[in-house]
Amino acid sequence: MKSINQGFLIQAKAFMGQKNFLGTIVICFSLCLFDVFVCAEPTIVIRGAVIRGARLGGGGASTDQCTGTGSSAAIGDQCVTGALGGTKHALYAGTYNGYKYMTTPSGCGTAIPSTDTCNGGADSVMQWASGAPASNTKIIASPSTVDGKAQSATIAATTGSVAAKFCEEMTFGGYDDWYLPAMNTVSDCTNYSGEIYQVLYKNSNQYRPNNNASCNAAIVAGPLPGFQASYYWSSTEVNTNVAGGQIFISGLQTSGYKSVNFYVRCVRRY
Repeated sequence: MKSINQGFLIQAKAFMGQKNFLGTIVICFSLCLFDVFVCAEPTIVIRGAVIRGARLGGGGASTDQCTGTGSSAAIGDQCVTGALGGTKHALYAGTYNGYKYMTTPSGCGTAIPSTDTCNGGADSVMQWASGAPASNTKIIASPSTVDGKAQSATIAATTGSVAAKFCEEMTFGGYDDWYLPAMNTVSDCTNYSGEIYQVLYKNSNQYRPNNNASCNAAIVAGPLPGFQASYYWSSTEVNTNVAGGQIFISGLQTSGYKSVNFYVRCVRRY
């Protein structure tokens, strides 16, 4: 490609098999025009950019789903409404393991399915599972401690699932891809790994930046509001009838029988 005055000269060769040679197509057009030419590969030429297979190459900043612009959000910021619409807004929850995250405000109720019900009240309290096989089967043979998305969906599809099903069937803030986050099952308040710790706990209003085994650090409230000083379910199972949870008091990881009630806060990533 080379410039001719204020226009472009594009030479494109297109083939539709050995018996259908179309030769060389020469197009010259001005930068001020928005001309579209369709060639037989098919190739589309728009202002000197070539699209093959309807994919446009080129630079430009990507749009952040939370801000709706090329800029990133601060943790705790309200996100713009997603494509499904609605009147409520998710909260930006930071980055972890190569992804950006959102969470809901508190007060999402317990209805399944749930649509835009998170009103900032008390967080949802529910069982991990209410019956078999979810309550007495290890659904995920090798549970992830850092990535809850796939395992949450599998658990939610299992009869008897409650907490994961609640997140998976939620529509909030214009999105319907919420899930129950994973956790590290090592019970240590100085262990900073795991999705629920990194995304929710360390950014929550209950965060204690522990750096010793006594787990007695003072609260240094983060920007995510509404978390209770209590236990929250994760999507990471421990065995057939026990699942893992995060303690939003000490920073310790814990576990409980799937039939007991813990709090739940859902996340989505992008």
